Order: sequence, then C-alpha cells, then structure tokens
Amino acid sequence: MRTFRTSGAILALALFFLPVIANAEIYRYVDEEGVLHLTNIPANGAFKVASRPEAPKAAIVPEPKTEAAPAPSDAPALSRFSREYCDSVITDASGRHGVDAALVRAVVKAESDYNPLAVSNKGARGLMQLMPETARDLAVTNVYDVEDNVDGGVRYLRNMLERFGGNMKLALAAYNAGPAAVEKHNGIPPYPETRTYVDRVLRFYGKGTGASGGKARRSGGGFRTVETIYRILQADGSVLFSNTPAAR
Repeated sequence: MRTFRTSGAILALALFFLPVIANAEIYRYVDEEGVLHLTNIPANGAFKVASRPEAPKAAIVPEPKTEAAPAPSDAPALSRFSREYCDSVITDASGRHGVDAALVRAVVKAESDYNPLAVSNKGARGLMQLMPETARDLAVTNVYDVEDNVDGGVRYLRNMLERFGGNMKLALAAYNAGPAAVEKHNGIPPYPETRTYVDRVLRFYGKGTGASGGKARRSGGGFRTVETIYRILQADGSVLFSNTPAAR
C-alpha cells in the first residue's frame, strides 16, 4: 500500500505526483488533525474515492468494405450474355452438329435459364450445365464461355441421341443422369429429379408430357424431331390425323 500524507493546500500537488498509481483508484481521508491521507488501498471505511483512472478509449476500427463477389476469372464480359446472343450461338452450334435448335434451347432453359455463370450444387457449370469431367471429355476449355459451353453441350446431346437411337426422352434422361443410369434401368431412371427434368424440357420444347412423346430421327446427317401421328376414322367416314390418340 502506498500512503501519502498532505494538507489540503497541497492536494493538487500530491495528486500530480501519483503517476506510480495512476492506473488505480485513489482514496482520500482527512483525519481529526486536518491531515489529508491519500492511498490506493483504503485502511477503513473513512476513506472516500478521490479519483478514478480514465477508461481507455476504444480503438476505432474501420468497417470492412463489402464488395460484390467477382465473376469467375475465366468468364467472358457480361455484355455478351444477352438472350439474343445466346440464341444465335445455339442456332449456330445446333446447325453445325445437326441437332434441333429448339430442343437445345429447351435444354438451356431447363438447365440454367440462360445464365452462363450458373453453377449447380453438384458442380455443373455454364449455360448447358456441363460437369467438369464431361467438359474435359468434350475438350471444353472454358465452361463459362457461351460459345465453348454450348458447342460442347450440343455435341454431348447429339451423342446421347445417337446412343439411344434418337429417342428424345432417353437422350434427355441420359443428359441429366448419365447414359449408364439409363442403360441400367433400360429406360428413364426412377429418379424424381430426372423424371421431372425430362418432363420440364419437353414442356419447354412444346411437346408436353403426353403418351409417347417425340423421336428425333436423322435428317441430312442430323436429328429432327418427329411426333407420333395417329390416323383416326370418324363416324361419318372421314379420316382425322392427330398427334393425340382417340380416347377409345
């Protein structure tokens, strides 16, 4: 304990010479003789607080800057991501590889909704949602580049159409779940995601999910979609041609 005795006349001077205990509370007590006692450890309840150390000033920490997450370093300029541009790339790639452009657009709509920077929770990337290993097999060097991604996706879709004899539903199921899964189940795999995907693409394509769906057949080295056409003999002897079979 450090104790200082002083008179009231030199209290200020005594407080000035207390740097050694500047970081502690100072207590004061004036005894019956008028002597002022200053201490950092009061001996009894007669001592009262004379001063307290100043609270340290809180450090001013600048708020962190918030910035938007940057686009992938290999992504092309956003100005190239217009719907019109993507459609023109789809038309070119589809014609180059002999696949119906409307079918490719339906796949793109279902896969990424025309977002070239889309990334799925499974790791598929780009406009046609190519998995990394699929992109490597197709020699797609930049999955975020519209032209590179669509060219690879159209080639892969054509491969699936060829592998499954032009059957569009099986080709779409293979595009989603992989050809091995389609072959294993000898048809569309019983995966809710894949079944929903096939129906969704067909809906975007304009075929709905009716009975037999369409079949893509070779035409000029490529594939075009042909619907099943039904010949229905009416009661009055006339013949009706329809893509939907009669209820009977």
